[in-house]
Amino acid sequence: MLRRIVAPTTTQPAYCREMRCFLAVEPLELSRKRVLLTGGNGFIGSSVLSALGSMGVSDVIAPARADCDLTHEPEVERLFKEVRPQIVFHLAGLNGGILANQKRPAEFYYQNLMMGTLLIHHAWRAGVERCVVAGAGCGYPSTAPNPLREDDLWNGSPQPESAPYALAKRMLSVQSEAYFRQYGFVCVVAVLGSVYGPHDNFALENAPFMAALVRKFCDAAASRTPAVEVWGTGNATRDCVFVDDVVDALIRCATRSESASTVNVSSGESTSIRNISEILRRLTGYGGAVRWIADRPEGQQHRRLDVTRAFRALGWSASTSLDDGLRKTIDWYVANYPRTEEK
Repeated sequence: MLRRIVAPTTTQPAYCREMRCFLAVEPLELSRKRVLLTGGNGFIGSSVLSALGSMGVSDVIAPARADCDLTHEPEVERLFKEVRPQIVFHLAGLNGGILANQKRPAEFYYQNLMMGTLLIHHAWRAGVERCVVAGAGCGYPSTAPNPLREDDLWNGSPQPESAPYALAKRMLSVQSEAYFRQYGFVCVVAVLGSVYGPHDNFALENAPFMAALVRKFCDAAASRTPAVEVWGTGNATRDCVFVDDVVDALIRCATRSESASTVNVSSGESTSIRNISEILRRLTGYGGAVRWIADRPEGQQHRRLDVTRAFRALGWSASTSLDDGLRKTIDWYVANYPRTEEK
C-alpha cells in the first residue's frame, strides 16, 4: 500500500523574489498540491518530506521500494494512475562512493537510467505540473574548467570511476530539455554537489566520501584508534553542501520554475579532502594520525560548481558553513550510530 503522509500545518517560509527568465510570476503554492516523492525513505528524500510537512503540504505520497519498482514500467504507470500527482520530486536512486561504483557499474547505470527515464516520461503522461529530479555533480567532465557551469555538462567525459552512474544522471538533462521542447513539460534537473548531513548512508562499503570520513573520525575518536586511513593524497577538492540547503533549493525548483532547466545546487566553494579531514579531527577531538593511502582512487581531482544560475533564478545560495554542517552531522551520527551499523 502506498504511504500517504499527512503533515501538520505551519507557516510557510517566504521565498526570495529575485526572478529570471524561467521563473513563474508567482511562486506555486505547494500546500494545495498532491506531491509524489520518490526516495522518501532516503537521505535527501527524508529531509524533503520533513520540509514539506513544515510548509503545510498535507498530501504527500512517498512509496517505499517494496511498493513500486521504479525500473519496471508497468509499476511506474500504475503508480501515477493511483496517485495522480500534481508535483513530483524524484530523489530515488542507486548511489554510493567510488568503491561501490567500481564494483557495480552495470547496476549503477541501469537502475538510475531506468528510474529517471520512466519517472519523467510518466510524469509528463500524467499531466504533472512540475517535476524536480536530482542530478549528480560527478556527471561533469573530468577535464572541464572549474567552477563547473551547467553549459559544460557535455563538454567531455566524466571521471572513469563513476562514469556509468554519471552518464545515467546526465541523461536527465537531455530528457528534461527534449520533453519541454516537444511537450512544454516542466522538469528541473538539480545537479547536486557533495551532499552531506544527518541520515546519510554511513555504511563504509558504499558510503559517499563525506559520510565515510565522518564515520571514520567519529569511530576513531571513540575507540582511540591510533590512525585513520583515508583514500588518496588528500589534495583532491570537493564542493560540499549541507542537506538542509539542498532541500531548500529543491523546493524552490518546484515552486518557482516554469520551463525546463538544469541548475547547479551546491556551496560554490571547494575544499580539499585534507582540509575536511582536519576539520573532522578538530570537531571530533581525534588525537591520532591520518594515514593517506595514495595508491587508492580519490576520483576527480577538483570539483567546484558555479552556482550563479541558482542565485539568479531561484534566489538561492547555501547558508550552512562547512564547520556547522559537519558539527550537526557528527552530533547525529554519535546519537544514532548503533542504528547506522545496521544499514
